[in-house]
Parts: sequence; C-alpha cells; structure tokens
Amino acid sequence: MKVILDGGAVIEIGATETAPTIGIVDYSRRETDDFGVTTVVPRGFSRTMSVRVKVPTANVDQVQRQLAALRATPVQWVADDRYRAATR
Repeated sequence: MKVILDGGAVIEIGATETAPTIGIVDYSRRETDDFGVTTVVPRGFSRTMSVRVKVPTANVDQVQRQLAALRATPVQWVADDRYRAATR
C-alpha cells in the first residue's frame, strides 16, 4: 500500500495483507403517502474503503504521523500495482 501525493512524492505504508473492502451507505429516505404508496427519495450515499496493511512495529509511529499530515490533502491511494487499483 502506498500513497502518491500530487507533487509525485510517494509514501510507502506497508504490504497489503488482504483485499480492500468497500462499503456503501445509502442515505435515501422512504416516504409513504396517505394512500400507502411508498416512494424513495434519493439523498446521496457515502463510500468507505478499508484495507489491512502489515506495518513493522518500529515504523508505526512514523506512518501514523505521515497519515495525519495527509488530512485534507489530495492524494492517490494505491493498494496493488498489479491491478492498477487506485482511488482518489
């Protein structure tokens, strides 16, 4: 697993332990009128991605500091170069 900053700098986090898991939460609302007809009111959704990464114990503090510095920064997360799988 690695993070690529907009400037091209790369932060290596560690080896991906398992396949990434993607979760989607649907915030649509269902409304039923006086006649019992239910309609779905689309309101949007959110996505989360979870990845387990092997990090040597000696590197945990450094990786945590680097990840904290990335907050609100545009980066590209690359889970596995073999599949060119990435998310922004």
